[in-house]
Amino acid sequence: MRSTYNDLVNNRLGNPVVCGIGSEGTRLATYYMDMPSPNMYRMTKLSEISLYGNIEQFIVLPNFYHEAIAIEEHCR
Repeated sequence: MRSTYNDLVNNRLGNPVVCGIGSEGTRLATYYMDMPSPNMYRMTKLSEISLYGNIEQFIVLPNFYHEAIAIEEHCR
């Protein structure tokens, strides 16, 4: 995310924000990154959900969809 942010700064985009999804095992987290002051990156976790491991846990899918929409709204 940091290199993408730097690319946006190098292309002279004013006040860029980079959004992303990170995964670790069965957990997904949504993040955004900005730069509140020179030489200080800020990466903030927006949300975290656990993915299903079997068909009984399939009910988590709407939560993932909701979190994906939330990160899109935040990064606009």
